Amino acid sequence: MLSAAELNSQMQVPIANWDQDTAWERFTGFRNLTVDQFCEIQEQLLVEQIRTIGSSKLGARLLRMTKPSSVDDFRASIPLTTYADYTKYLDPSARQDLPAFEYMWAHTTGAQARYKYVPYTRRAYTRMLDNLMGAFLLSTAREPGDVRIGPGSSIMYNVPPRPYLSGFAAFGMERRFGLKGVLEPAAAEHMEFKTKIRTNFEAAMERKVDLIISMTSVLVSAGEQFSDSLSRHKRKKKTREAKAKLGWRAKIKLAAAVVKAAISGRKARAGDVWDTKGIIGWGVDTPIFRDRVEGHWGMSPREIYACTEGGVMGVQGRNSEGMVFNPYMNFVEFLPASEAVKMEQDSSYQGKTHLLNEIVPGEMYEVVISSFYGMPFVRYRLGHQVRFLKNAKSSDMTSLPEFEFLGRSDDRLDIAGFTRIDEKTMWQAVEGTGLPIGSWTARTESRDGKPILHLYAEANEEISQSLAEDKIHSALRDEDDFYRDLEDMLGIRPLEITLLPSGTWDRYYDDRLKQGLELHDLVPPRMNSTEHDVSDLVNIASHRESIIS
Repeated sequence: MLSAAELNSQMQVPIANWDQDTAWERFTGFRNLTVDQFCEIQEQLLVEQIRTIGSSKLGARLLRMTKPSSVDDFRASIPLTTYADYTKYLDPSARQDLPAFEYMWAHTTGAQARYKYVPYTRRAYTRMLDNLMGAFLLSTAREPGDVRIGPGSSIMYNVPPRPYLSGFAAFGMERRFGLKGVLEPAAAEHMEFKTKIRTNFEAAMERKVDLIISMTSVLVSAGEQFSDSLSRHKRKKKTREAKAKLGWRAKIKLAAAVVKAAISGRKARAGDVWDTKGIIGWGVDTPIFRDRVEGHWGMSPREIYACTEGGVMGVQGRNSEGMVFNPYMNFVEFLPASEAVKMEQDSSYQGKTHLLNEIVPGEMYEVVISSFYGMPFVRYRLGHQVRFLKNAKSSDMTSLPEFEFLGRSDDRLDIAGFTRIDEKTMWQAVEGTGLPIGSWTARTESRDGKPILHLYAEANEEISQSLAEDKIHSALRDEDDFYRDLEDMLGIRPLEITLLPSGTWDRYYDDRLKQGLELHDLVPPRMNSTEHDVSDLVNIASHRESIIS
């Protein structure tokens, strides 16, 4: 029996027939669909998928031995599922029970930091890459139809390695479209993640970079470090040592950046050196950091909505406030937040979903997907929260509605059963204060029977704890009506902050790296961190302070 690694090595995607004149319509044309056209495409692909998976053991089980002939029949007769319904099937050794035989096996982190394995057919993998190319085109275009990227373009990927889906994307985009990584994917994936990020930027000093794909927080940090390195307050010896390591191309780029900034009457910034055509940021913090990224890089990051189970599902255009769904990756349904609560309260209750033509702007939904192209998921709850925007530029009766990603529904922090704070709300509150806070993690605790929203945060400068608590508490009141009601109606002020010294997260990362832990274990989660996570952070901070004293 072949292993997942052996199966993955055999998976190849076809090389795209690239045509500069038709690329825009081919890869981004779906954004011009009406909602009704979107739904028609979805139904056609769903009916095809039902025929594809119906004869497999897993497909027959999920479809209840039926073959629904329409979307209405499908939604009425097939229950919602979670990953637990697939566990024994999603393994290379059980692939004879799956809808198709040839797969690439990606994985992502599930509950309790366990891997969730997801099989991709060749057709699904190819469609995912095509959707990603659409995001690349949209992020680099100055106007509709402006194709500024293609075979031979240079991409900086600050992403995890295979078998994470982002690692497969880097390899696949080189094979299918001839897009070259600043670092060769085969070499980059063997680097430790922080080393890869640093090496990427160092290599980029010597060559052009057409597009950057990165965690948005990394872009902010890199921009700040670049500005700091050029500051006249830095010691001249350090600056001379750093410049001595640069090649002649890098020195020319750096000198040109300083001149360009001087002509514009401002200090040099990262965007003056890496004069990229576009930036794609990933992470729920992307909208919060958008202005800071633009300040450092001279342009705003564009978002994509993607995950291992569903591939690249949504993209943001150059002048769009939110993202729009792509109809060609999965059949998408939307479970209203009120229906999700009913399902939590009654395990026998089947939540009622909405289709795209039924959603209400301003409302919050959990995303439910059914795979296309022989992939296995049927009415699968991703656990992702999205909100459709009320006043988006494209929000008329016919255009596709724009949405924002709020985070995972199982990462929300429940406070006294009164409000559930999501990651995006926490980011907005922390960043909105303007306090010099770096990395952070939040969890719910209790003391003397009272609920506590405990934020453990790295202070990059000296901050008063009481001031930080007052400001972030006030920001949370502004961001979340139910949080405000906790204080106004119940007299509960749940926020407590533990401030940790700068560098605590780096030392946590290095300590975990020495233990040989996997990438997903090297930093604590933003939301719902464990008692062990925060205990390690506090101990690391205390150990450093005792050494200094």
